[in-house]
Amino acid sequence: MWKPRYLTFLVPFVALVLGAAVPVRATSEYQVVSVHEERNGPLLVTEWAVQDGADPAARFTIHRMRKPAAHTRGVLLLMPGGGSNFALYTADEEGQLLQSFAGFFATRGFDVWGYSPRTRGLAPGACSATVDCSGMGDWGMAKVVADALYIREWIRDVHGPVQPVIGGFSLGAMSTLAVVDAAPHDWAGAILWEGMLYSEDPTVLAANGVVCASLEAQLAAGQLWDDATYSSLQLFYGLATADPDGPSPVPGFEGLTNRQVFILLLTTPQPAPPAYVPGYTLMAGSLATGFSFASETRIGMLIAQLNAYEPLVLIRDYTCALAGERTFTGNLESFQAPVYAVRAGHGFGSWMDDNLELLGSDEITTNFVADFAHGDHYASPDFRRIMAQPLFDWLKRVAERP
Repeated sequence: MWKPRYLTFLVPFVALVLGAAVPVRATSEYQVVSVHEERNGPLLVTEWAVQDGADPAARFTIHRMRKPAAHTRGVLLLMPGGGSNFALYTADEEGQLLQSFAGFFATRGFDVWGYSPRTRGLAPGACSATVDCSGMGDWGMAKVVADALYIREWIRDVHGPVQPVIGGFSLGAMSTLAVVDAAPHDWAGAILWEGMLYSEDPTVLAANGVVCASLEAQLAAGQLWDDATYSSLQLFYGLATADPDGPSPVPGFEGLTNRQVFILLLTTPQPAPPAYVPGYTLMAGSLATGFSFASETRIGMLIAQLNAYEPLVLIRDYTCALAGERTFTGNLESFQAPVYAVRAGHGFGSWMDDNLELLGSDEITTNFVADFAHGDHYASPDFRRIMAQPLFDWLKRVAERP
C-alpha cells in the first residue's frame, strides 16, 4: 500500500446539493446529510455524505458511477487503499474520469460504488488547529466494515437479489477480507489486490508483532493519527517535480538530488521490521535505472489524491492482524465466492497464499507478475492491458452466473 513505514519519522465535487434519490436505509447512527449528482459524458456520478453520530468530523462518503440508460452487467464496490479514498480509482493522468480505473468499468456497464473514509475531508493540519479529531480513536477496521455493510444495504435497496463484487488495492484488499469475514454470503466475488490480513509465517508474524506493539504504545499514549507518512510522500514528489536536479534538503540524503531521493524511497525494499513482508517494495526499480515499470506521471497522480490523515487505530488493526490477531479473519472459510487475486513478486505476492488458502472459495484467479513491486500493476502506463481488462473479463464471468 502507499505506506512506506520508514517515512513516518520524516517531516512532515463541487458544493454539495440536495436532490438526488437517497436509498431508504438510514439508522439512528448513520444519516445522509447531503448529496451531489452530476453527469460526466455517459456516466451519472453521485456522492452521498453520511454523518455517523454526533461527531461533526465523523462523516464518510458513498460514491456511485453508472450509465443510467444501459443494462447493468453487475455491481462493483471498491474499497480504498491506505491513506486513500475513492479518488484512488477515479484518478487519471489527463484528468479524464472516463479513462480512470472506476470509469473503465462504469463505461462498460458495471454499476460502480465506492467508499471514502472519514479522513477524506480533513485538510493538512486540521486536527491540530480547527477540527476536533478525538473521535478518530474509533475509526478502526471495525468501523470500515460497518460502513461497507451499510453501503451493501444501499446496493440491496437498488438491485435486490443481485450481489455485488467487493474489492480493492492494498488496504482495500485488507478491508475486503474483513468485510467478507463479517458477511461471507453477501458478495458475488472478491478482488484481493496486493493486500492481506493473515499469515502463518514466523518472519511475517514477528516483524508485524514489533510494529503492532509500537502502535499500541502510541495509542496508549494518546496519539490518534499518522499525518506524516502520506504528506511526506507528497513532499518528496513535489520536490522531485519542481526541482528534480536540486540538492535534497532532507536530512540523511545529503549528496542526492530531489528526484534521486524520491526514486530511492520508492524502489528500496523495506527491512523487516518494519516492512509487512520480506522484500516489500513500493515500486520496482533502482537509483541507477529509475522506475522499471511505473510511469512517474501515474505515480504522482496516485500520490496527489492521498489523504492527510490515517487513523492510528486502523493501522494498528491491520498490522496486529498480520502479527497474529484473528479478529477479522476467523470466519473466512465461510466465504465461497470466486476470488480475483492480484499479486506482485516484490509486494505481498506469494505471502498472500495463507489468506487465499484460508478462504472457502475453490475458484481463485490470479494475476501475478513476478517482477512487479506493490504498486506497479496500477502505476504502469499499460495498466489497462495488465490489470483493468483481465479484471473486466473476470467480472463479466462472475456477473453472468445465475
